[in-house]
Amino acid sequence: MTRSHFPSIRCLLRLAAVSVSACALLLAANPSAQAAQPAAGDSGGLTVTRVIDRPNEKIPAPAEARSMTSTSEAVTAVGELPLPAGVTIKTGETVQVNYADGVGVYAALSDDCTVSATASTPKKTSLSYAYGTGQASVSDGCDGAVYGEARLYAEYFWLQDYRGSSVYPGTRVTWPVTKKCKGTASTRWNTTVAINGSGTIATSKKVTLACGYSQF
Repeated sequence: MTRSHFPSIRCLLRLAAVSVSACALLLAANPSAQAAQPAAGDSGGLTVTRVIDRPNEKIPAPAEARSMTSTSEAVTAVGELPLPAGVTIKTGETVQVNYADGVGVYAALSDDCTVSATASTPKKTSLSYAYGTGQASVSDGCDGAVYGEARLYAEYFWLQDYRGSSVYPGTRVTWPVTKKCKGTASTRWNTTVAINGSGTIATSKKVTLACGYSQF
């Protein structure tokens, strides 16, 4: 079968009957600073069919720097985000993996097209920044590039930072998101990653960071 015969992600999305509100969220290339954050584990309209807990495993790390091309907003490497060892996914499944340091969502839209995203639990750096990372990948069999985006949220000021770029079939992209948190009233933070058109969204749990007015 040639790529021209693969169903497009847009067509698969229609078949999955993804909600209009989820599509609006994922298609927003330039979200408002007041955008509301999705709930942890929200799959953006696709139903998570299986949840796997891997509390002793970390999110798959990006490839080594020598195999990457880098810009100020994204790092791209060849290959897909791997599933945990021993885990397989069937066509039509959306699997959520709860890692020790974040959440991954893997959606098999067809026999040949899988889209995946991971969102790390934010941390506070030594310079009083809240910092998270997002990754997304699209398998070789998918019909063209999609737009992926990582977002950093905080209570009570919502969207704090976002980075996005095209994700091409057979590649994975990593985005850093960061915001100085010292001197703000925000103490609870989380990271989300969405892939436009597929409905896949990974949302980390909220974590309390020492970023209040009196914190250093």
